[in-house]
Amino acid sequence: NHIMYDTVRTAREIAYNTLIIPAGFTYNVTLADGTEVTLNAGSRLKYPEEFVGDLREVELSGEAYFEVRHGEVPFVVRANDAEIKVYGTKFNVRAYTEKRVAAVLVEGSIGVEYRGCNVMMRPNELCRVDNINGDISTERVDVSKYIAWTEGMFMFERDRLQDIVSELSRWYG
Repeated sequence: NHIMYDTVRTAREIAYNTLIIPAGFTYNVTLADGTEVTLNAGSRLKYPEEFVGDLREVELSGEAYFEVRHGEVPFVVRANDAEIKVYGTKFNVRAYTEKRVAAVLVEGSIGVEYRGCNVMMRPNELCRVDNINGDISTERVDVSKYIAWTEGMFMFERDRLQDIVSELSRWYG
């Protein structure tokens, strides 16, 4: 079980890195703009070695906690078909399957865009995107449950046994 690190260059000569995190590990990475990302087990993050142009963009599969550095250029996280636009903030994104994306805002402001619908989030809100039926919804939550993994803990409350087993399986392989 090793963290995989790959670099790909495009025709524009922008080098992209891909981090792949195996079961049982988390990994911290600081992006070129100073944004700090903590990746959970079973996650993949694709990001450029340096941000150029009018957009700072990364692609996520799995789960990551972001502390985005404020900048003139917008920061975007692509997860499945959803696009999360960031305005300098702390938030968690979960997109382990192609069926659902969940974003939890800890601090600051983000907008979640999906199939032409844009939802602006406030701190302590959870936004769910359902790729199966096309729904997007928000609710107030206790964010500590959603970011406990960044401190090496599991926190379950009124969760289905199937979801708990899935979470433990992802961590312990």
